[in-house]
Amino acid sequence: MIKELLITCCCIFCGVQFLCAQKIITGKVTDVNGKPIQNASVLIKENKTGTSTDANGMFKLQATASSKTIIISYVGYATQQIDISNKTNIEIALAQQANNLNDVVVVGYGTTKKKDLTGAVTNISEKDFNKGVLANPIQQIQGKVAGLVIEQPGGDPNQNPVILLRGQSSLSGGITPLIVLDGIPLDDPSILSNIPASDIASYDILKDASATAIYGSRGANGVIIINTKKGQAGKAKVEYTGTLGLDVQAKKFDLLNAAQWKKATGDPSSIDKGGNTNWQDALSKPAFSQTHNVAVSGGTPTFNYRASITYANQDGIIINTGKKQTGLRFDGEQKALNNKLDIQVGIDYTQTTRALTDYSIFNEVFTTPPVYPVYNADGSFYEFTGIGIFNPVQHQTEQLNQRKESLALIYATVNYELLKGLKIGATGSLSYFNGQSHFFAPAYPVENTVNKAYDGSSDNNSTKGDVHINYVTQINKHHLELTGVAEYNDFINNSFGAGGQDYLIPQIQDNDLNGTLTPLFNTLGSYKEEYVLESFLARANYNYDEKYYLTASLRRDGSSKFGENNLWGNFPSFDIAWRLKKENFLKDVSWISDLKLRMGYGVTGNSDAITPYGTLLLYGSAGRYYDALNKNYPEAYSPFQNANPDLKWEERHGKNLGVDFSILNDKISGTVDVYDDKTVNLLFDYTVPTPPFYINTILANVGTLTNKGAELTLSADVINKKKFSWSVDGQLTIIR
Repeated sequence: MIKELLITCCCIFCGVQFLCAQKIITGKVTDVNGKPIQNASVLIKENKTGTSTDANGMFKLQATASSKTIIISYVGYATQQIDISNKTNIEIALAQQANNLNDVVVVGYGTTKKKDLTGAVTNISEKDFNKGVLANPIQQIQGKVAGLVIEQPGGDPNQNPVILLRGQSSLSGGITPLIVLDGIPLDDPSILSNIPASDIASYDILKDASATAIYGSRGANGVIIINTKKGQAGKAKVEYTGTLGLDVQAKKFDLLNAAQWKKATGDPSSIDKGGNTNWQDALSKPAFSQTHNVAVSGGTPTFNYRASITYANQDGIIINTGKKQTGLRFDGEQKALNNKLDIQVGIDYTQTTRALTDYSIFNEVFTTPPVYPVYNADGSFYEFTGIGIFNPVQHQTEQLNQRKESLALIYATVNYELLKGLKIGATGSLSYFNGQSHFFAPAYPVENTVNKAYDGSSDNNSTKGDVHINYVTQINKHHLELTGVAEYNDFINNSFGAGGQDYLIPQIQDNDLNGTLTPLFNTLGSYKEEYVLESFLARANYNYDEKYYLTASLRRDGSSKFGENNLWGNFPSFDIAWRLKKENFLKDVSWISDLKLRMGYGVTGNSDAITPYGTLLLYGSAGRYYDALNKNYPEAYSPFQNANPDLKWEERHGKNLGVDFSILNDKISGTVDVYDDKTVNLLFDYTVPTPPFYINTILANVGTLTNKGAELTLSADVINKKKFSWSVDGQLTIIR
C-alpha cells in the first residue's frame, strides 16, 4: 500500500513538474501604425517550433521553460527577436524595411536580395497584383512593369495573351518571354493559363540581356519567374479565395438598323424578311465568371506543405463560349540531417474544357443585312444563304467546337550541404500537356452543305534535369557566390487528327468518324517531332561591403535544331553596380534613403524561332504521276525544304544602364533604365534561286533588328496610417 502511494505521489509530482515546464505565449503583431499583420512568422529560437499570426495579428504558442527567445518576421519588415524569459504576453510592432531592400528576388538558379541586384529586374508581390476574375494569371501584373506589354483579348477566356518584354526581338517567332514556374521552365507560354492565379505569390521579371543570359537560348525575349505560395511552420491553416465577375462589351461597331439599311440601299423589298437585327448584339451577351480556391498549408520546422484545389467557370461574351477548369496543386519541403539535406517536391494537375468559336463568323456581322431575322415565328432558326452570308447565331449555337486540355507537372529538387557554404543538388521535372479537339457542324440544306466532323489530339511532353553546385563565402567585407549548372532537356511533341463529312447519324456528332456515307472525303494526319537542348552554366557574384558589385556568367547551349556546323552557342554576360548611398559623401544625406547605379551587357540566343528540322533537306508528297510502263498512278516525292548545315544561333546583344533610388525615408522610390538591344543573325525564310537550290526559299541568318528604349518606374507612399493607406505607382516606357 505504501509502495503504491509513493508511486502515485511520484507520478503526480512529475506531472506537476511537466506542467510547470510548459508555458503559453500569446501576443499581437502589428506595423508601426498599429495595423495587424497577418501570416507573420513566430518561431521559438531554441527549438524552431512556431506558428503564424491570424487576420487580427494574434498568435498563441506553447513554449518550454528553457525557451528564452522568439523570432518574429514578415516579408518587407525588419525581423525582431524578443526575450520571453519572464513574459507570457507580448505586443510587437514591426518596422518596414527600407524600400524592402532585404526582400529575396529570384534571379534564375538562385536568389539575391533586392539591394544586391545588378541587372534590370522587377519584383511584383501579391499585395500589388491586379484583382478580379482573370482569363490568364499573367494579367495579375498587367500594367505593373515598365517595358512589359500584356494584351489579353477581352471577353474570350480562351485566348492567349500577347506578351512582349522590351519589344519584338525576332522575325520568325519565339518572341514571348520564357515563363519559369518555381524554377521549372514551361514548355509553352500557353500552359500558363492552366495555373491558378490564387496560388501565385510573386513575379520576378528579368528584363535586360545581362540578367536573362543566365537562361541562355531560352531567355532571348526576357524571363518571367513565377513563385507560388508555400507552407509555413505552424498549425494547419485553411484559406479560401473566391471571385465573381461580369464581362460586358465596352465598345461596339455602329451598325445600321433595318430602316437605315433600307434607306441606304434603296429599300430592296425583295430581300426584306421583316427583321431588324443587330447581328453584333445577337452574337454577344454579358459573361458571368466565378473562381474558387481552397488551400491547406502548415508544417513543422523541418517540413512544410501547401495543397490547393481550384475551380473556375468563365463565360465568354460570345454565345456558346467559355472555359471550365479544375486544378490540384501540392508543394512540400522536407529538411533532414541537421538541415543539411533539403528536398522539395511539387505536383500540378489541371483539367480545362474550352468552348471555342470560329472567328470567321464575325464576317457575317458586317455582311448580313439587318432585315434578316435570327429566328422564325415558331422559335426555330431562320436559315438563309447568299454570297458569303449565313445565320451566324445558328452556326455558333449548333456547332460543337470544343477543346479539352490536361496538364500534369511533376518536379523535385534535392540539395545537400557538403561543407559550410558549399551545396550540391539536382532538379528534375516531367511535363505532360495533352489537348483534344472536338468539332462537329450539322448540315445546312439551305446553304447546300453536309455535316462535318473532326477530332484531333496533341501531346507536348518534356523531360528536364540539371545538376548544380553553389558555393557562398564571406571574408570580412568580401562576399562571393559561385554557381555551376549542367542541364539536359528533351522535348517530344506529337499530334494526330481525323475527320470527314456526310455522316449517317448526325446525332452522334464526332463520336463515329468511320460512319460517313462518303469515305472518299475522310482525312487523316499525324506528326511527331523531338529536339534536345543541352547547357552548361557558370556564374560568379561578388560584392565588397554591399557597395561595389560584379556579376559575370557564361552559358553554353547546344540545340539539335541548328545546323551540324553550328549546334553550340556561347552566351556571356556581366553586370557592375555601385551603391552610392554607402559612400561617405552620401551616408549622412538624410533625404536620400538609397541610391545605386547599374551597368550591364549580355548575349542571349533564340532557338524557339525555328522548328526542330529546319536545317535538313526534307522530302514530301508531290502528288501522283502516270507510270506508262505499269499503267498506274504511283505517288511522287520531291524536296520541299532546302538544307542549311551552316544555320547558326540568332543572338540578342543587350546593353543596359540603370539607376535605383529611394528618397524621403522611402516615401518615394523608383528605377530608371536605358537600354539598347540588337538582334543579329536573324532567322528567316529568304528567297533563293532555283537552281542551284531545290525550292525558292531557305531558312538562313540574314539581317539585324534593333530595340532602343527607356523605362521609368515610380512608387510613392502618400498616406500610411492605421485605418487608411494610399500608395501610388506608375510606369513610363519609351521604345523605338
